Amino acid sequence: MPDKKSNLPFWVSWLLLSLCGVAILAWVLFDAEDKSLYMPGPLSDGHHQLVDSCDSCHTDSFGGGDVLQEACVQCHGDVRVKPFDSHPRAKFTDPRNADRLEKVDALQCVTCHTEHRPEITLKDGLTQPKDVCFHCHAEIGKDRPSHEGMEFNTCANAGCHNYHNNRALYTDFLLKHKDVPAIKERARLPGREFADVLDEILEYPRDHYPIQSLASADADAPQVHAGNDKI
Repeated sequence: MPDKKSNLPFWVSWLLLSLCGVAILAWVLFDAEDKSLYMPGPLSDGHHQLVDSCDSCHTDSFGGGDVLQEACVQCHGDVRVKPFDSHPRAKFTDPRNADRLEKVDALQCVTCHTEHRPEITLKDGLTQPKDVCFHCHAEIGKDRPSHEGMEFNTCANAGCHNYHNNRALYTDFLLKHKDVPAIKERARLPGREFADVLDEILEYPRDHYPIQSLASADADAPQVHAGNDKI
């Protein structure tokens, strides 16, 4: 019969190492500034600058989906208001669209933009399949004969649709510009309203950060993303 006492050093060592591991993980979680130890995978290209700032999204160490949703709205909420957002929250809280939420929970940002999943992350941080539009627009060929036979994975890639801001492709816009040539003799962007950027201009710290033209080498992204066709 094996001597039980001979296993005592093993169990004591295992217990001490386990306690040390738990202490290190607890310190990183509650006190350390760098919490990347807990990262299950790299961030998306659009959020690479938050790699050392987990608290920007995970404001509560034990928070769930509601905490992440609030963090998303804090940063991106201003650009997702009417008339710019073609899929506002109100559209999906409408009881008439309740069946659509069973297929894709469009009330939660992380449904389509899941972080730390580079293996499924597409352009613009999308982590749904390219044909995700099918779930809600399966009958689009009947509603719009011009779309009959089109593949659903081309909705965004062909430059026709943008989930959050589809206003430039509204029918009235197309009718208004139907006689405009595809390429103008003098290509120009619409003029910006000066009052919208006045505060930024006045507060810009020119003495510390002089304005200068940037080259591709100055791009604010890790080298690992250089040449990435998903950007």
